[in-house]
Amino acid sequence: MGISWQEIRLRLKQFRESSVDSMASLSYRFQQSASSYARVRVVFAENAAQALNYLGSVLLETREIATSKSATVNELRPGLVAMGYTLVDTYLPQFRRPTQLKNRLEHHWQLPHVTSESFWDSFHCTDRSVLKAKGANGPVKDFVALLGVNAAAAEDGSIFLLQHSTNIAAMLRQARKLILVIGIEKIVADRDAALLQTKCAGVFGMEGILLDLELGDAAGVGADLLGSAAESSDLDREIHLLLLDNGRSRIAQSPFRELLHCISCRGCLKRCPTYRFFGKNLGRYPKDYLWSFLAGSNASVELCLHCQSCRLDCPLNIDIPKLVSKAKATYVARVPSQRGKILTNIPSLVSMGRLAAPLTNLVLHNRWGKLGLEKVIGIDRRRRLPSLHYATLESWFRSRHWPKGNAAKVAYYAGCFASYYDTQVGRAAIQILYRNGCDVVLVRQQCCGMAKIAHGHLDGARQDAASLIGRLTPLAKEGRDILVSCPSCGLALKREYPWLLDNEEAKLVSERTYDLSQYLLAWHQRGKLDANLRAMPLSVAYHNPCHLRAQGIQREPVELMRCIPGLSVIALDRGCCGLAGTFGLKPDRYDLSMEVGAPLFEEIKQIAPQLVATECGACKMQLEQGANRKAIHPLVLIQEAYS
Repeated sequence: MGISWQEIRLRLKQFRESSVDSMASLSYRFQQSASSYARVRVVFAENAAQALNYLGSVLLETREIATSKSATVNELRPGLVAMGYTLVDTYLPQFRRPTQLKNRLEHHWQLPHVTSESFWDSFHCTDRSVLKAKGANGPVKDFVALLGVNAAAAEDGSIFLLQHSTNIAAMLRQARKLILVIGIEKIVADRDAALLQTKCAGVFGMEGILLDLELGDAAGVGADLLGSAAESSDLDREIHLLLLDNGRSRIAQSPFRELLHCISCRGCLKRCPTYRFFGKNLGRYPKDYLWSFLAGSNASVELCLHCQSCRLDCPLNIDIPKLVSKAKATYVARVPSQRGKILTNIPSLVSMGRLAAPLTNLVLHNRWGKLGLEKVIGIDRRRRLPSLHYATLESWFRSRHWPKGNAAKVAYYAGCFASYYDTQVGRAAIQILYRNGCDVVLVRQQCCGMAKIAHGHLDGARQDAASLIGRLTPLAKEGRDILVSCPSCGLALKREYPWLLDNEEAKLVSERTYDLSQYLLAWHQRGKLDANLRAMPLSVAYHNPCHLRAQGIQREPVELMRCIPGLSVIALDRGCCGLAGTFGLKPDRYDLSMEVGAPLFEEIKQIAPQLVATECGACKMQLEQGANRKAIHPLVLIQEAYS
């Protein structure tokens, strides 16, 4: 029988939304149902302090607690450690030979190429009562197990836990004191929904689990704890169900409500460039990292690069980047930074530097000038910066006479980089469009505000967005397609503006916006693109920017470049370059930026292409510095082939 993933995702999303809507009533129903079981104590904790107080009364003289890899348990970890308890990992010690994990998977491109369909039948439900002490793993033993629950059914009090090996089953059967922590957002209406939720967590998070395998200092302790504990009588067994709110009710009434739809599958971890740097106490995946900030245990969420990968890999399409931007806005309001405002205000930087371009460029590329930039603005002195031009793209465009085309009416929005720094990109875009008979309007430059969105300066971003939408809306209404050559600008227009402004004009512009590579390839496929391209016997390695992938565009630039005779294009797949707009410009982030991009740099050096191609101006800067190869926009290659 075939699996309808669309139907499964839709059903999952529907009952997750319903569960959050009915969180209080479902929690009450579950307490009533679960309390009917003998030798089970059900307790509700409004916050972590109440939960820790209850755990203290249960744990008594116990100092070591066997745990699972659970985000819910992780919320209580700092408090338990502060109380003197040791939380012992039981997951990795199952791998009896640590050498099996010596060359562990760290990146998404190292994962086996398997589909979710192949995982579906690998996860099945084993219906075992936790009250049944004896089983295949022997009698009850004198230790405490603290486990997070994946789903719970309000109708009958049943609970579901996901395991990838044997540790959870062993703890369920053997622990004399079994404490199950249930985040109240994980409670659903019935067993069918709970089973599907748990199975989806396993299927959609399988690759994330593989990336999260990492041996710690306590490797092997968990297995020893389970194996060496003294035996105890079945009659002594205690089972505690701890329902945990800990801010969930508050979040349900906040702009971060969507976060409660999460099933903790860890799918968002798959392509995250910085998850390895979060730290276990702050969560090991993007959703958990944001959650720790909202809970007050994480000072900021600055390690989020706003690459959008977590949104793409989430089975529920939870827009974590949008939520992180809103979280950063609260942080920026609380801890304002003048440097942050300067770095995200590109037009002001450009207007100050462009008028004295020769002198500005001397400062940008001089050792002492760079030191000054680091002290005043906060740009790392090691960062290679692009040169500014006195003549902008707009002045070049207006100085020429352009033929009237009738193939298509388009508006070209170049963005800051192609307007002020790499004007060759903007000129190539315009020349290609005119060569193919387009009637082109060059949109007067106004920053899209993407840097402000990524850094949480949302008030300034709304002002930029409103101003730009005011210029683009009349063009869209007269039937012009809005074309962009910068991935970040395209992402702002297509995805960010609709939620940022929430008006019909932003939605109209979003619907009429296209990436130029995507647009030109569509013309080529319809036989409308001028195919008179000269041969270019070159090898080109292509890096797909995160913000282009976030728009669902991956193969289009590669296929467009392959229209050039003799051009050999190698599509790279090594994740984020690491610069992430202004992130990698900062002195305290430069090294991390280069570490994130290191696999990409190494791959380019091994391939040794004659050119590197990418649409993103920031990626171009990073690639030229990290891989020491000239980087070029695909449109520049197309225009050179026309020439």
